[in-house]
Parts: sequence; structure tokens; C-alpha cells
Amino acid sequence: MVTGKQGRANRVTEKAGVRAVQAIFEDGGCLFQPVDLAEDIGKDAYVDLTEDREHFTGSLIAVQVKSGASYKDGDNYKVPCKTADIVVWRGSTVPIYGMVYDPERGTVHWENLTAWASALDEGDFPSFCPVPASNFLSNETLPLFVKQVRFHIERSQPRVLDLASGDPIKQMGAVSDCLAFGRSDARPLLLLRASVRWLQDPDALWPAIQILSLATPHPDIYWVADNWLPDEIRHEVKASFTWSIEEAKAFLAAPAGEMWARGDLGQGVYMLLDADPNCDQLLERVAATTTDDDVLWQAAFLRVVRAEEDGLAVLEQLASQTPRLREAHLFAELELTLREHGSVSLF
Repeated sequence: MVTGKQGRANRVTEKAGVRAVQAIFEDGGCLFQPVDLAEDIGKDAYVDLTEDREHFTGSLIAVQVKSGASYKDGDNYKVPCKTADIVVWRGSTVPIYGMVYDPERGTVHWENLTAWASALDEGDFPSFCPVPASNFLSNETLPLFVKQVRFHIERSQPRVLDLASGDPIKQMGAVSDCLAFGRSDARPLLLLRASVRWLQDPDALWPAIQILSLATPHPDIYWVADNWLPDEIRHEVKASFTWSIEEAKAFLAAPAGEMWARGDLGQGVYMLLDADPNCDQLLERVAATTTDDDVLWQAAFLRVVRAEEDGLAVLEQLASQTPRLREAHLFAELELTLREHGSVSLF
């Protein structure tokens, strides 16, 4: 008797597992999106989670479903893995959850594969991820599962997206995270540099200035392990320091009172502006366009400092372009100093 081509022996069992997991999520109002088997890299589906069975939370997970007796481990369960699987689980930007379907009991049990892989010691590659029987997924336990997933995502995700938040407290946390993650990867610091325009509150802008200035050859920072950046990261971040007029104005407006002293915020501002290849032209454009008299003075003063022995000529040129500069209470003193000594220093 001639028969057709046979499918894999466990195909029916695998399909039953996927259907069981899908039913639980869809009964809970979640959006279950199966992955085409032709594109399967250890993710059987993506799931958009809901709260109260109707409100989408914005949390997204991937699931890998295993089904059958071979995935039992005593009273518990397991998801077999190779080194490549662990690398994928650990590096996934969307957390991957392993789901084991027990066809004898008709139950589903889970484990966070991404968290498990991330917690392994370097060079440790076990042959399977344990799945506790107590991690039981059903229609009744789904709300608790969603809460646990959201808690893990909130804890594990860097807060760098909060750089664009309207909440200064969240921005402060995001700025700190940029330094923490930026010490091994330039991208968080590049995001911080690109987000200057959103940092309107001093509590967020001040630390951002100090952190970004770590990428410059700042002469008055006490370099320790907590603020040191690798040279390749410093160079990559510093190369992005081409500032817009509005960014320069925000920097110059940031230091208050005596903050232009050595080692203080003002010096951090100067180091950032100095890193711009077009710093002199930038300062002149700020002085010509700002409506803030304090920013006008700081821009003009820094430009004069940079001009060295040509400081008096530069001061006269700036005052000619923006006459109200002469009304600054230190203008006459600066002019006299330049006439007597030829130049001034920043500190």
C-alpha cells in the first residue's frame, strides 16, 4: 500500500499546545499573533497583553510553546535549549516567555526565558530552562501573570525613553540611566545629546550637562570609576557635539549665580560648546538673536575669552551688532580690562 508523506510525529501535540496557550490569552482579551513557521526563530507568537480583559497595557511579549511528555522534569517542566537559544533569549528586545503544555493534565506552565538567560553567569550554557509547575497559566491566573510581566518589563527596561517625558522626575531618572548604560554603549549618551531640547527643567538639564561633559577633555573633573568613560565612547559622543542655536541658548541659561566657577556647571557648559567645531560662530549667532540679557552676556563673554588678544575687537564688534550689550553692568569693566591687559580668562 502506497502512503503519502508523513508529518512530524509530535506535530499534532505541538499544535494542541499552541491552541491551548492561544485560547487562554484570547479569552482574556489579549491579542495573540502567531508567527509564520517559516520565520520561526524560537518565537511561536507575539502577545499584546490586556488589563481587565479589555484595556491594552502596551506590554508586548513573545511566547515559545512546548508540548508533550518530553518537556516534563519530575513534577516540574523544562524548555530545552542550545547556546544559540540562550543568546537569542538574552538579547531579545521583547521578553520571551516559555510555555509548556501538559497534554495529560491539560495545563500550561510558564517561565520568563529572557530573564532566566540574562541571569546566567557568563559562559554558563545549561541544556534546559526549568519551568516550575507553580507557574500555572489559566483563565483565572492570567490577570496575575499580566501584572508580573508588566512589573518585570518596568524594572528591566532602561528609562531612556523618559528623556522626552513631560515629568522632570522621570527625565532625571532617564538622564542617570544614560550614564549607567552609556559606559558600555555610546547609544544612550547619544540619545541624551539628542534630547537636550526636551530637558527644560534644571533638575534634568543640569545633570545632563555634567554627564555629557564627561565626553570632553574636562580639566577640572575628578575622574573616578563611577564617571570614567572608555575612550572610544568618549570620542563617538563628542563627535556629535554640533549644537543648534536653541541648544546653545539653553546651555548658557542653565548656570545660575556663581555656577561659572571652575569645576561647576558653567565650566561643563563651556566644555560642551567648545567641543563644537563652529563654537565661535555659534556664540556670535546666540548673542545676535537672544532676547535674554544674561544669555547675551555669557555668549559675548565666552566669545571674547576665546578671542584672546583680539578680545577687544571682538567685544566692539558684538556691541555694534547688539547695542544693548553695552548696558550689561560688567561691560565697562570688561572693556577696561581688555584695554589694559589685552585678554581675559574664563576663570
